[in-house]
Amino acid sequence: MTAAPPHWTTIDWSAHTHSAVVSGRTVSYVDYGAGDTVVLVHGLGGSWQSWLENIPALGARYRVIALDLAGFGLSDPLPHESDMTAHVETVTGLLDSLALDDAMVVGHSLGGLVTLCVAMWRPDRVRAVALVSGGGIPLSAARLALILQGFRLFSLLIHLPGVASRVARHAVLRRVLLGPALGDWRSMSPELARIAIPLMAAPGFVSTARIGAAALAAVDPRLVRAQTLMIWGENDRILPVHSARAMVRQMPDAQLVELPGIGHCAMFEVPDEVNRLLLEFLDQHAHESVDERHRDERTG
Repeated sequence: MTAAPPHWTTIDWSAHTHSAVVSGRTVSYVDYGAGDTVVLVHGLGGSWQSWLENIPALGARYRVIALDLAGFGLSDPLPHESDMTAHVETVTGLLDSLALDDAMVVGHSLGGLVTLCVAMWRPDRVRAVALVSGGGIPLSAARLALILQGFRLFSLLIHLPGVASRVARHAVLRRVLLGPALGDWRSMSPELARIAIPLMAAPGFVSTARIGAAALAAVDPRLVRAQTLMIWGENDRILPVHSARAMVRQMPDAQLVELPGIGHCAMFEVPDEVNRLLLEFLDQHAHESVDERHRDERTG
């Protein structure tokens, strides 16, 4: 019987935390496990710690690279005039710095939008794609405006002195803050809250929300050639599952798994289920190269 992976609270993460210089900026990341490479890309207000409930399980079979996008966690922010190209270059530049030709890429929320853009613009670097309530789905102008306004209000609140640390410590405040994002606000453990919530007060929050909104016009799901798994909470109030259903129909090779009762952050709302789904999907692409996939597509 295979031993269960260690719980993330028992791991000395300092031994796995590194930084690289990409396009002249410091990018912070965690490198955990061994084998084929899986890159984890967090959402708006997130950090590599957003994946703490998932890294040990995935790292039992794969080399997991979980990065802080520019302006989040310990990564340097982008210049003010930057666009989505800079976030794509952060991902591909980190692969370059680690001498990795390609990877399987998993993205949550805005990180899903980044992942889609990497898959569209640099298909040579992406072996497979998984989206956990990923950005890039079709949204009406009214819903997008509502989402952006909600992000602005969240940013104003979380950046007030002392707010993030108090929310991290107090259950009632977590219920208020996390209620709109989670099917059940209690699904974020107190241990994860104490680490992840203070990091939400990130300098890149507002600018990256703007970049993401502008990039939506460039998303064409038909250009995502990599096989794609979409994991979605049926109770996602930020990126609704009906829009995910619309997008999966446009993608050449994609499947959608809907999770009853789950909100926008399935990776820590139901980590065991998400880990199972991801591992089943990733195992299909282990030891496969992008060149081999393209050759199979040409001859298939």
